[in-house]
Amino acid sequence: MTTAPPHPDADFRQCTLLESQGRMEEAWELYRQTRTRGTLCPEFALHGATMLPAIPASLEEITTWRNRFQEGIADLHARFDRLAPATLATARSLYYYLAYHNIDDRPLIEALARLFRAKVPELTFRTSHPPTRPQAGRQRLRIGFLSQFLYHHTIGRLNEGLIQLLDRDRFELVLIHAPHAKRDAFRDHLDARADRVIVLPDGIMAQQRVVAAAELDLLYYPDIGMSMTSYWLTFARLAPVQAMSWGHPDTTGVETMDYFVSSALIEPEGADDRYNERLIRLHRLPCCYLWPVVPGAIPERTAFGLPPTGHLYGCPQSLYKLHPEFDAVLAQIAREDPTGHIVLVAADNPAWHDALRTRWNRNHPGLAERILFLPRMTRTRFIGLMANMDVLLDPIHFGSGNTFYEAMAIGTPVVTWPGDFMRCRIVAGGYRQMGMTDPPVAGTVAEYAPMALSFARDRQRRRAFQRELAEKRAALFVDAGMVREFEAFLTAAVAAAVRGGKLPRGWQPPRGG
Repeated sequence: MTTAPPHPDADFRQCTLLESQGRMEEAWELYRQTRTRGTLCPEFALHGATMLPAIPASLEEITTWRNRFQEGIADLHARFDRLAPATLATARSLYYYLAYHNIDDRPLIEALARLFRAKVPELTFRTSHPPTRPQAGRQRLRIGFLSQFLYHHTIGRLNEGLIQLLDRDRFELVLIHAPHAKRDAFRDHLDARADRVIVLPDGIMAQQRVVAAAELDLLYYPDIGMSMTSYWLTFARLAPVQAMSWGHPDTTGVETMDYFVSSALIEPEGADDRYNERLIRLHRLPCCYLWPVVPGAIPERTAFGLPPTGHLYGCPQSLYKLHPEFDAVLAQIAREDPTGHIVLVAADNPAWHDALRTRWNRNHPGLAERILFLPRMTRTRFIGLMANMDVLLDPIHFGSGNTFYEAMAIGTPVVTWPGDFMRCRIVAGGYRQMGMTDPPVAGTVAEYAPMALSFARDRQRRRAFQRELAEKRAALFVDAGMVREFEAFLTAAVAAAVRGGKLPRGWQPPRGG
């Protein structure tokens, strides 16, 4: 039987209400005052110390909040000798929004991990299960996939092909769902492909015991940082080898996470130092994406409530991907194509819209009037929407993943700029994997808007892109070569663990596995 987390105090409830309304400075001031009075409950202390705005108002505000984050971690170190596991039950994704700031997050995330390692001893758990040796009699390596999002979600779609095509003669697949994870037909479809399915119970220690009892050879997290269940479990040694990938493209800061699986196509030079995990660069994108279902008949643009004329520049991304520096790109497009329209998809939280409009009105007057927000929609209708765009705009500093694959299936060009971090280089990496000769990849931020304007205005260039894409996009979908490379990594990582070590820095699988 699990113990319910303590009921948060009134100040904590007021703080979270202010946050939901986008009143971040008021929320932080309430936390600061409560901290000064010395009346913080542990739950409020943890929450307040790690508050971050989803939509920062400026680069200066990003710096301010990151400094507060760092100071908050130091305050937690000084304030508490230990934190009870029940305190952690109230935490939300603690460092999620750091990734959208265009700054190396490793120092802050490692500081956060050191805090929890020191203050929550229950997180440190070690399984006694050794890595499988050939003479142990097991014919297959046992691989666990653990996530809260193995359903009809971006994480589920990015991992569907890998789950389906993993060689079952060599690997036993265990799918591990977080407690209370959504269940739908997509999840049932994935579960049917597994040799075993585990649904975790509530409670960190109970979850540790259940995963350890599965006696995995390698535990693979498609995403860490979006769900607290997976994050807390990374502090334990639950399998001889533990690896993660790009579902949330940031390091964990936790020394018990061994590998980060990425790709040479998207990692910039020097990227190893941005991860505490050993960086694995596959030769292909670390995804086996299955072909999405494309609508048989594409609805007219007016069916979405879009104007009947004018170029359409789509940026149907989560609004927190819109970095303040991207505003200038959008403003230039709006200014130089006065009859065009920039199309976004609305968020569930109206406070995010208000924060963006305030930012735009202050820095780029008139931009807000050129942006059309559409309501959220089904995936099929969403793909139909993208088919109506002249071009899609990949946000700088944190770009597309799932949307890029859908755009390539429907044939809409995605304009991108590969910046300094993997999280904004996926589109350019996809074009490289396909071998596209004239993709809309800007060399600098200054070239981004002219590139988008050129593709939107030049129908012949778009058609040439689409013809070449039709010939080459098969290299992007149902990528068995990526699966073979991933399998080579699994085998080599477990073999290294049997020898008592890790794969060397810079290790890569043979091409195609």
